[in-house]
Amino acid sequence: MDLGGSGAVSCRNLRSIRSLVLGGSGGKNSVVSGSNSQGLGAETLLTIEYTDGSRTYSSPHRDALAVSILDACVSITKHTSSVSITEAPSDGSRIFCLDKNGTVETFRQTYPVAHWHFKRFEKLCHGADAYLTLAANNKLPEMPKHPVNVITECREVLTASRDFNTNVSPHQMTTLEFTRHQMANLLVPSLNLLRRLASLHKAGGVGSPPPSHTRESHAAERGCATILQTLYRLAFHKHGFVLLPEVPAWVETLSTLLHMRDSLGVYWATKT
Repeated sequence: MDLGGSGAVSCRNLRSIRSLVLGGSGGKNSVVSGSNSQGLGAETLLTIEYTDGSRTYSSPHRDALAVSILDACVSITKHTSSVSITEAPSDGSRIFCLDKNGTVETFRQTYPVAHWHFKRFEKLCHGADAYLTLAANNKLPEMPKHPVNVITECREVLTASRDFNTNVSPHQMTTLEFTRHQMANLLVPSLNLLRRLASLHKAGGVGSPPPSHTRESHAAERGCATILQTLYRLAFHKHGFVLLPEVPAWVETLSTLLHMRDSLGVYWATKT
């Protein structure tokens, strides 16, 4: 519907939704209607990628709208495995190529692709977690010129997590051959990083004055939502399902995540 609620902006089949992109850029396919549309920034933009193209919409309640679309996809089409949330167009994160019609070409070697993303995410999680642990204990070989920033150190991890979410579906995880040791070797460092990001949100304090919800806190909550989508997929694997609740501090971290201000982060904390 448009901002005035008087007409439909777009009518599409939910089964055609492939990805929701937060903060997409406007263009010829942008849909921004109504007299209040001027001045709406990236925080209000939502690009919906369909199997045959994409369109960008704008709403002051963008995150709530995205959650509603996800809920609709789950309850009506039962195809949550094919919908991902990103902060960049998924075409740049997806190994699959698009043909001239905008549809995804078949990639026959699906399992090697999933394994590649699994190993990449695991390697980056271990590296970031090890560095942040040394920094927290003042044991870095050379002290950095500036204070260690958790979000900065997690940037590559979040990129790998977003790529994982785009290329690997929950259904695929049920068929992949990962040992219990391999799964535990990924879950521990990834949950450590999730806990560190969640602590940035907690430092701001729920109920604090409005200035406390800084850009850093907002970025941390978005990072949590991205990693939670990966954990959601990992939990579909038989070892991930069993091991996830056994990781130390998972319950405490989850309770912190449920108090985030970001509705998408809370959505994925609930799903996971």
